[in-house]
Amino acid sequence: MSVLTDILDRLTDITTLRAQISELISQQREMRALVLTQQKELAELRGQLKTLIQMQVATGRR
Repeated sequence: MSVLTDILDRLTDITTLRAQISELISQQREMRALVLTQQKELAELRGQLKTLIQMQVATGRR
């Protein structure tokens, strides 16, 4: 009986670990999407800043 209980406990632990891993994978996907969005926004801001600097330099030359 003890061996059976031990096996069932281990299987329960495996099931719990699988659920936790699935949740972590889901969270990782969400975080990856968030980071990609932030990277895109940062690239846009850098482009806008570069354009503004170029405009300011061109205005200063006049």
